[in-house]
Amino acid sequence: MQVAGRTYEKGKKAAEQGVRDAGKLAEKGLKIIEKVATAAWEDGILKVTVKNPIAKGVINTAEDAVKRGFLLAQGRMNFDITGKNGPKIKQGIAGLKPGDIMLKQGNWGHSASTFIIGAGQVALNRSGHRYFGAGLLGHAAVYIGDGKIVEAGDPGVVVSYLDRANPKVKADYSHYNWYVVRCRDEAMAAAVAETARQLVPSLDVASPLPPIVDYNKIGLAPATVVGTSGTLAAIDHARSDPTKEVSEMLKALKEGRSKNLPKMFCSELAVYCLNCATDSAGQPRLFKARQDRVSPEELYVWARDNRSVFEYAGELPKGVR
Repeated sequence: MQVAGRTYEKGKKAAEQGVRDAGKLAEKGLKIIEKVATAAWEDGILKVTVKNPIAKGVINTAEDAVKRGFLLAQGRMNFDITGKNGPKIKQGIAGLKPGDIMLKQGNWGHSASTFIIGAGQVALNRSGHRYFGAGLLGHAAVYIGDGKIVEAGDPGVVVSYLDRANPKVKADYSHYNWYVVRCRDEAMAAAVAETARQLVPSLDVASPLPPIVDYNKIGLAPATVVGTSGTLAAIDHARSDPTKEVSEMLKALKEGRSKNLPKMFCSELAVYCLNCATDSAGQPRLFKARQDRVSPEELYVWARDNRSVFEYAGELPKGVR
């Protein structure tokens, strides 16, 4: 028994040392990649063939692979999206709460915008996060209760059902997996939901009323390529405040002083609602980046990593409503 115990301890120590060695190797690999990428960038080698943000995205993809290898070696990767054992919202819609932030694992062929977001996130991931499969999240929305979400899509900002076909967006969302993050502060969640409701002229899904917020198609590419970090994002953030601009345009529209519609895309809408909720409460904003630089992937990762503010409610599986 003593021999067996000593053998076990030796094996355990060897395994632990193997993990540490793998981590050190991953770190060395990351440093090498960064040095090579930086040298190539400074020498102009990559600028010849591709535009700067794309080149940086390719470099960061290589860096990200090493980072994830390091996290995997440490047992820190999260497989809630691609695995079968993550938390599930088994009650369906009854398990949701107004103000929940909903992220959809998309069928990339559903729309051009979903394809752009999904492909861009997977190819140009910059964050090196531990949530495997987050790049597959191609859409975001805000739950407002009664089985309805407020979302930004090709028709503009509209109300849609989670459990049936939606003629406006030409999609049946009961056929998709949704991943739900929730504000721990109930007052904030209520403010998020109310802000979302104010973005539509009617809560009737079948309402023929035209949208009061248009779809920001152009904003998809910068959010996916530039993201929330780096020099370009910092310049954008210092230049203007889209949350304030959208709020002012909506006020002018409702007061009849203007006919110009503000524009937002899916995850931008969710961040706008969060920003408005904190602004109205006199609290610092949760996101330091501009609302129009946050992709669905970054929204999910940020919420999962900020556990003091959000909790992960789980996956709302397709067919469970």
